[in-house]
Amino acid sequence: MSVTIANSTQLLPAVHACAKGSQYVIDGANALKNNTGGFCNVLRVSNYVLMGLEFAVGAVKPITLSIMKVTGCITVIDFFSDLIELVHYWVCAEILDDVKEGKVCNILGMITLGFATIGGSLAWLSELGFFNLGAIAASMGSIPIFGAAVGAIATVGLAPVLCGVVALAYAFFAGDAVQSIIKATNKEQRIKASIDLVSRVADVALAILVGVTLLCPVSPAVTIPLIVTLGLVAKGLAVVSFLYKHYNKKAFES
Repeated sequence: MSVTIANSTQLLPAVHACAKGSQYVIDGANALKNNTGGFCNVLRVSNYVLMGLEFAVGAVKPITLSIMKVTGCITVIDFFSDLIELVHYWVCAEILDDVKEGKVCNILGMITLGFATIGGSLAWLSELGFFNLGAIAASMGSIPIFGAAVGAIATVGLAPVLCGVVALAYAFFAGDAVQSIIKATNKEQRIKASIDLVSRVADVALAILVGVTLLCPVSPAVTIPLIVTLGLVAKGLAVVSFLYKHYNKKAFES
């Protein structure tokens, strides 16, 4: 009897720790679900995991790669995630907070990403047959001020150009992370900003890789693992950054 009681007593701390850990996970999952950016990044991570699994099992044409022509994004999930985040940023007037805090790089990044998303939207709608993007480009090309730009895009292709714009947007976001590191007033803020910096650099590398791949096609055996790795690093760390701030709220209160 005494042995049973002793064993029960020893198990209580473990049960308590498991319960506390479960509550910790549920709290984080709930926070991600209720946050636009956090939820979108979870979808992105899931998407890259799926892409990696499809490639690992030897799929000839991974499902997630079939919609890369949306341009400016790697997948439909990336595209709509960017669109949702942009709408939320402007509609909820988050830009006003950035203006007050002097986050110039983040503002420039959102504006640049907005251009890329609009370009991707037009390319996608053109693919669906809603209008002839080529005819519109030809009309714009006849205007001297747009002629050179349209000619360059026609030579290189819209998708690689949009990838370049996306890379520029994330470079601005990386600059914002550097600015946050400099302005950090405590250890937690510096850690989060450092995580953001690595995530954004991975985003830049990913956009450049996709753009270069579109210009100079390379074997999927090389490009897909790189895309999956960079995607998981970029979006995985974005999720980690969100959760880190969520679990250390007091350190980020003004």
